[in-house]
Amino acid sequence: MIEKHLRRAAAGLLAAAALAFPVRADNGGSAGYIRSDLIDYNRTTAVAPVIQSSSEAEDQDAALGEKIAATALEYVGCRYTWGGMSPETGFDCSGFVNYIYNLYGYTLERVAQNIYYSSGSFVGWDELQPGDILCFGYGADSIGHVGLYIGNGQMVHASTYITGVIVTDLSKYGSFVGAKRLI
Repeated sequence: MIEKHLRRAAAGLLAAAALAFPVRADNGGSAGYIRSDLIDYNRTTAVAPVIQSSSEAEDQDAALGEKIAATALEYVGCRYTWGGMSPETGFDCSGFVNYIYNLYGYTLERVAQNIYYSSGSFVGWDELQPGDILCFGYGADSIGHVGLYIGNGQMVHASTYITGVIVTDLSKYGSFVGAKRLI
């Protein structure tokens, strides 16, 4: 009984200290370390967590960005409505970006300026990937328009009352301030 309590106490101390223990695959394969908080001291066999390589995670993120861009293209032709956030009522620029990302479980700020400052991480022009949010204005303090990058130098966005949701070549659209990546 005392041994059981000592084992539990030791496990708690080791987990609290976030120690790492050396491990080796049963077949004599790779060696590495495992954090103590991932060890179940009551099991007789180890179960290692599945860890993705960074390239696998990047591939999954890029695939999700492609899906987001493809979904956004399904709404080309929807009308523009200031303050609109749905295909039924129409979209404004940030309402459109919000709607598309909400379909994938992401919550964004409501207006373009706040999306620029609080959502995702900044990416450079030469790092753009489908699904990135493009921000336009007259500087970082005056973001007035957002759209979604779809690849090949183009974006889809809720543009004006006349055009609604359209695809635009970025070479014909000025005042780019920055881009944000959520995935």
